[in-house]
Parts: sequence; structure tokens; C-alpha cells
Amino acid sequence: MKRTFIISMMAAVLALASCTSTALDPLTGMFPDAQEPVLTTLVSSSFEKTATNRVFTLKFAGDGGASVDVSLVGARAQYYLESNVYGPGESTGCYLVGPTTINGKTVKSGNITVQKKAGDLYKLIFVLFDTDGNPYRTKWEGDIVYEPDPEPVALTQLLVAQVNTNNTVTFKVSTPGMSVDMMGTPTGEGYALTADVYSADGVLHEGVYTAAASSENVGPGQYAPGYEYDLSEWGMGIMHWGTCWWANDVCTHISKEPITVEKKGSKFVITWGSEETYPHWAVFTGEIEALSPSVVPTPDYSYTDELSDPVDESFTPVAGVKTHNLTLRNKAGEEVAWFQLVLKEGDFDYSGDYLCKEYAHEDHTFGNGYDLSMWGMGMGGSRYIKDGNVVLINPGETLSVSLLGDDVWEISGNGYDFIFGNGGGSDEPDYTMTVELSDPVDETFTPVAGVKTHNLTLKNKDGVESVWFQLVLTEGATDYSGEYVCKEYAHEDHTFGNGYDLSMWGMGMGGTRYLAGDGSVVLVNPGETLSVTKVADDTYKFIGSTGYEFVGKFE
Repeated sequence: MKRTFIISMMAAVLALASCTSTALDPLTGMFPDAQEPVLTTLVSSSFEKTATNRVFTLKFAGDGGASVDVSLVGARAQYYLESNVYGPGESTGCYLVGPTTINGKTVKSGNITVQKKAGDLYKLIFVLFDTDGNPYRTKWEGDIVYEPDPEPVALTQLLVAQVNTNNTVTFKVSTPGMSVDMMGTPTGEGYALTADVYSADGVLHEGVYTAAASSENVGPGQYAPGYEYDLSEWGMGIMHWGTCWWANDVCTHISKEPITVEKKGSKFVITWGSEETYPHWAVFTGEIEALSPSVVPTPDYSYTDELSDPVDESFTPVAGVKTHNLTLRNKAGEEVAWFQLVLKEGDFDYSGDYLCKEYAHEDHTFGNGYDLSMWGMGMGGSRYIKDGNVVLINPGETLSVSLLGDDVWEISGNGYDFIFGNGGGSDEPDYTMTVELSDPVDETFTPVAGVKTHNLTLKNKDGVESVWFQLVLTEGATDYSGEYVCKEYAHEDHTFGNGYDLSMWGMGMGGTRYLAGDGSVVLVNPGETLSVTKVADDTYKFIGSTGYEFVGKFE
């Protein structure tokens, strides 16, 4: 994670986490004597998951009606309460001001120190002020038991994928180490999910599948319920077919819970059951090539990659690795996600699994998100926008990157999934193109020799002029393939002219520009980049750094 020298000057402040913590021991100034309620009992312990965090609620009681109720905010992925000094606030490492009370009084400020000792043993130290300014000191020590979250069985191995003749497809997936016998029955130690789901075209489609009334009549959005067939007279015993759950050699027929199929890039995510049906809960994540359409998805986001040198905890640059600062933009050109991936120097294959760390500087780690707004320095690190809010990615979280096609990638983690790239999509032309040549000029309006401006006009299928490019190439060149940078007075090879609006002088718009979906004109600005790829004879794909994409064919 990038840091400036200012951070090291503020190390003592940052040690108090992102919340505003107040040092109260010893108390200074004019305060009444601190009340010291004696806490003896943990009355209750619970937690609630939010979209980005986990809130731990603890209720304590003690002598003479003493009580403390606290709501402490932790990382969503961490199932137990972590050691920390918690101050008032709403982010990780804080306590919520409203629900936190002491002796029935609302707490306004102060610190709650949590010390996790061996096993389930905790020690909590409270130094707090209520809303009337009254100080309190107290502590509690004892066991707080947290159980790991129920987790689905992770199915990672594809055993069988086939297209059937009755408008169904079959997939059989399992934990590592299992296999199928000659009859297709899962064998070995572990778990397996077998399913027959409806498909009219031999492709496993996204959706929620529910059980059909019988295995012989499976319709759209349904799966064949599990059933058994007695083949004892042929010496094969009882066979289990349809949709089933296997735990070692024990089969459970599935006929109630829905099966959800999602496609994330090239990978399927198939879910049976949920946390509520645990232990009947399993998730398969992986490719099923035999049941997939052979289409590279069109990226939803464009991206840029800026390299920098990672540093360690002492702010010393680390050799042999580089930080890839990825910025993802939506179709409107708005920045929506930022990731700081660390790879070996010279490696531009983002594929793989990454662990989030502070001062990330090891191969296949990535920097955490941080908020330095209180020091006027804004947010940085790995983060993304969700529902209009910036979500910071915390140390300890993981993410996965997959290559889906030519410069088309999928990056996914806890609560986010982006398909991004500067390639992919359809290469079929949506526009017809014409070109006119002109002489580019420099800043003094002097024509420049040796180059020509190719004024491309793209018309949509209704014949409406919709896109205009001004590409500069060496005189005589006719292949537009390559990378371009937008400049004012573009007159160098592989530059292109910016868009401009002279309407206020009665001269209209010109330069490189395009019509947005709502009919408005979008001007391309200096500094933006353009990638042009020849996809067929007289057909080119244009992809801009702000997310636009057009495929045009010369008339």
C-alpha cells in the first residue's frame, strides 16, 4: 500500500485504528471521580453481519445493577472478536455510539480495549464517558465463545459433464479425490453433487432450478429429483439417479432445495442449500467447458494499469516485484474500483489468487484499502464503489483473478465481481465507416508534412452518423491498428485529435466524439487513449480508455 512520509509522522495516531480514540488514563482536567462499576457476568453474546462488517454485541451485568452493553465493529470475514483498542465510530475497529451504554447511560466517547488471550479467554477494559461527561472505569475477564461460521462444502472437482437426449444436461461435481464407477456413481471418500437439469440447447444456463414433479418430465427451470432404480436381478443392486447428494457412499435424494447456477466469467458457481440448511450446503466453483457456450464475455469495465514500486513496513522499496495499480471504469468512464496487485517484475498475467496485506510487497499479494480523509489525503489502496459508497478491502481478505479471453479478466472477492478488459466482446461490425484525409496542423496552425489525419465517420445501422475519429498516421499508411493518445493539435504518428465544442461561436462540434445512448454528444479529451484492432478485412474495433467500444467496417 502506498504511503507518504506523512504517515510515518502519524504512526502513533494510526495505531489507534481508523476510529477517533480518546486517551483517558490518567484522566486530566476537571472531571468528577470516575465511577467504577464491578462487572461479574457476561449476560449475552451475539453478532450480526452487515454488508461490509460484523457487529459483535456484548451485554454485561454486575454488582449493584452495574451494566455495560457494547456493539463492537469487526471485519466481516472474522468470526471472532479481535484484540484492538475500539473508539467511537462506525467502521472496523470502532464501537457504535448509540447502542453502547454503561449503567444505562449512553456512551459518547472513550476507549474499549479488547485483549484476546489463550483459547476463548478475553479481557475487556472500559474507560468511557457518558453523554453528560461522567467518566467510568471498569473491566471484565472471562470466556467468550465464538463458533466459526457454517461454511458450504467446497466442491472443486468436475467428474462428469454431458448433454442428454431428453432436454437435460448432467453435471457431477465433488471434493478432491472422488471418482465415478462404470455406472457413473460417485465413489471414494468425500462429497459429491450430481444433477440433471433442463436445457434445450445443451448449455447449462444461469438460473434457479427447482425440482420437477418427476424425473421423467423435466421442464424449463427444473431439475430431475433423485430416485432409485433396482437393478438387483442384473447383479448391480440399487442405483441412484437424478439429482443426489453423496457423502462417501451414502446417497440422499434431492427433491426440495433449489439449485442456483451462476456464471462468473468462464466459471460456474453452482449452489445447493444455504446456511439455513447446513450441513446440506455445497458450492461448486469452476469451469464446465462441455456445457458452456464458446463466447468470451464482453467486459463491463475498461481498465488501466500503472506500475509502481511496492514498499515494506519500513517504507523501503522492494526489488524484484512491481505493484500493478489497476483502475476500473464503467461504460460512462467513471472510476468504480481500484486494486493494487503485486506480481514479479515483468509478469503481466494477473491470473491467480491473492492475499490482502498491509504494505503488500510479495508476489500475489495486494494492498489493503485505507481512508486518510481526516488528514486531507483522501482514500487509497484496494477499494470499490457499491451502492454509491466506497468499500475498503481489509487485510486478510482474498481475491481471485481469471483470464477469460484476450485481455478480458474477471476479478472477484468478498462482495464484488468485475469483468474488465480492453478486449473481448463481439467483433461483428455495428457501424459502417468512411474516411477523408486532411493535413494536420501544429499549435501555430502550420500544416505538418509526412503525416495525414484520417477523419473517420461511423454510421449506425439506421444510417445516422454516431462516431467521429481523427487519427493521425504516417503519410501513406492505411492500417489503423495500434495504440493512440489524444492530443490537442494532434500531428504526430498514432495520435488523435480531441473533441471540441464551438457552438457558442456558431461553429458546432468537431474532433473525436461519439453519441451516447441518450443521444448526447461525448467529447474525447486530451490524455485519453484509444486502442484500434483489425478484426477482419476493412473491419476495425475501437476501444477507448474511458470504456467506449465500437466496431466499424468500411463501406
